[in-house]
Amino acid sequence: ADAAAGTPARALDVEAVVQEVAARLQHELGGGFSDRQLARLTAMALASRDAVLADIARDCRGAAGESMLVRRLAEAGVPREAYLDEEELREKQRELFGRTVYKTPDVLLRRGVVINGAHAVRWIDSKGSCWLPGFTFASAIRRLRAQLAKSTELFGPGLVIWQSGFAVAPTEGLPDIFCDAWAPAALPSGAADAAEAAYLEAWLRWQ
Repeated sequence: ADAAAGTPARALDVEAVVQEVAARLQHELGGGFSDRQLARLTAMALASRDAVLADIARDCRGAAGESMLVRRLAEAGVPREAYLDEEELREKQRELFGRTVYKTPDVLLRRGVVINGAHAVRWIDSKGSCWLPGFTFASAIRRLRAQLAKSTELFGPGLVIWQSGFAVAPTEGLPDIFCDAWAPAALPSGAADAAEAAYLEAWLRWQ
């Protein structure tokens, strides 16, 4: 409702929301639940709403990062046939093993490519946000490190791109895994004023 225009906001009909969620659960899961089971499933679905929205947002950010990675590779002169993307890697696993066995990086390069004139890498993985040790569940950090270490074992040195920058990366201490971040979408021009120059300096220091 438009509160600014003086229209009163409609009160949330909690009972109607609960009934709608319960009906959707029965439809999606095929029914057959007791009243107690359905009530419990409905409560779980409602309680997990924010977590589901966070997962959707994270997936969208990941997809955007993968698209940017493909675009940046093209801009750098890396032809499309020079690498396999994530879906192609999954398909290769299904051909070899009948199913997906290993988590895949976003890009597997057929030959090593030197990044920023510093390191030659065989794979690149773009991450939507950097998990900070001490602020993320230790089990999640362990799974991430195990996944990236496996990529290194299978393919060789790799690069992790933290889309939002990083201060301390959870990959520290893992051999042959390098970290970087995308530069801001609009860097200050050569005629930048003092404020823009300070912004750029702060960004570079953050890296």
